[in-house]
Amino acid sequence: MLAASVKKRHWGRWVVFGSLFLVVTAVAVSCYFYEDEVVPADKMVFQKQYSAGPEVDRAVGEAIGKYVSVLDAEYTDHDCWVDDCPRSSKSIPGVPADRALFTTQERANLEGHRGRRAMDRGPVSRVRLYSVAQQPDGMVVAIAEITTVKCLYPGSKDPYSSSSDYYRMILTPSQEGYVVLQDSSIGNPVRERLPEGFHSLYHNTVKKPECAST
Repeated sequence: MLAASVKKRHWGRWVVFGSLFLVVTAVAVSCYFYEDEVVPADKMVFQKQYSAGPEVDRAVGEAIGKYVSVLDAEYTDHDCWVDDCPRSSKSIPGVPADRALFTTQERANLEGHRGRRAMDRGPVSRVRLYSVAQQPDGMVVAIAEITTVKCLYPGSKDPYSSSSDYYRMILTPSQEGYVVLQDSSIGNPVRERLPEGFHSLYHNTVKKPECAST
């Protein structure tokens, strides 16, 4: 009986110690992931801002504005699919014939929209150009904030929804000015971001999409 009682006490201690170990481990793991998301200001990586001069900056901004308007139109285009899209961004005048049908971000948009019918009301995107870095071969690497406004609740008091994301784009000169060759979202928005309230090199003015109830 005494031996059984001792074993029982030891077992109880192991249960308590084991439970405490699991709790401590869970807290440590939670702190690790929390710290990975909440980055101290001195650890953040801010994108450096470049300018290629007012004329080039404006031409690049206008090219990006034309490009995102094509992507917005794809949401309402019944003939635009991942396999075939006659009016993709490749159809923009000046885009090289050997460029892919879609940019990386453009394809991601369409794949995310796969299986859904075309929207009745397309989104409208606003461009704020942050940086333009001109390369020796004439190409430019641009970073832009794109804010997309959608009509999600037509007829309601607050019908619009908007979201802003940062993109890195590669553009090449053309007879039309510049055209987008590649476009992808900036990797980690937590660790790699743009300064708050940055001065834009270019921004376009767009109206919100039509959102009247039908």
